Amino acid sequence: MSLQLHEYNNQYVNIFIGVSNKLRSILDNQCEIHHIGSTSIPGTDGKGVIDIMLAFNNHKAIKQAINKLQLEGYYLSNNPINTEDRVFMSSSGQTESKEGDVHLHLTTKNSDIHRNAVLFREYLINHPEIKQQYIDLKYKIKDKVGNDRPAYTKAKADFIKSIIAIAKKEVNN
Repeated sequence: MSLQLHEYNNQYVNIFIGVSNKLRSILDNQCEIHHIGSTSIPGTDGKGVIDIMLAFNNHKAIKQAINKLQLEGYYLSNNPINTEDRVFMSSSGQTESKEGDVHLHLTTKNSDIHRNAVLFREYLINHPEIKQQYIDLKYKIKDKVGNDRPAYTKAKADFIKSIIAIAKKEVNN
């Protein structure tokens, strides 16, 4: 499957709302639910995957949630992104995602992964010029790496880290 970038679609928010309502029911409101990634930032082009962070009180709650989510049709990823701090699940179970697929990122509340995802989202929402730089970078990287998703993700990492560092300084001032 090819790596495709899509123009932002206002329906992404509606998809998130519908999925988050279902997740609240499945998980008995046991976690915070955050829309993250490009689909959470109005006007930001991207792969069109609905990234949702589920932030739990502890690792035991994450393990319980994994079981419930698997019963509801979510797939646990074998991707090396799964670590002690984050578990990755998807709605499709496919290695390659397409527009409208849902990715769940399960982590603990106030973990670096949790804080950084929210900081990055909020910073881009509040700084349209930086958001545009990010969009431009994505297309430039896509042109360079073609359909190599890992290379695409890796090539964005330094930009994302730099924005998170700036956002942290702003929050601490």
